[in-house]
Amino acid sequence: MPKKRVKTMLKIARKTLTCWATCLASLFLLVQVACDLYLPAVTANLVDKGIVGKNLPYIWQTGGKMLLISALGLLVAFGNIYFASHQAMQVGQRLRNMLFAKVLTFSDDISLMQPAETLLNEEGTNISQG
Repeated sequence: MPKKRVKTMLKIARKTLTCWATCLASLFLLVQVACDLYLPAVTANLVDKGIVGKNLPYIWQTGGKMLLISALGLLVAFGNIYFASHQAMQVGQRLRNMLFAKVLTFSDDISLMQPAETLLNEEGTNISQG
């Protein structure tokens, strides 16, 4: 990807993204991944120390621990989805508002050449296609 496009995307992101919500979505994603990566290690300990050693209390304790880790992963996944989708909707709304404000600043000469609806449709298509 050319550097100009990356700079343009970062400029748009700074204007349209809310910092705290983006950070929360990223934090929730990090915790979700940590939970997902920690579960196989807990399962390995369950097999090695509980099942092979025939230690029933350890199996119950580790099973409960696995349920708690899974529940935490599920909760932070919901948080991640909520904040990420909320930010995506806000970015779309802010980009449309910025685009509409830009079209309103065009001179009358341009609006005489093409109807305003055509300008909005062309610009909206360009934004969605990247």
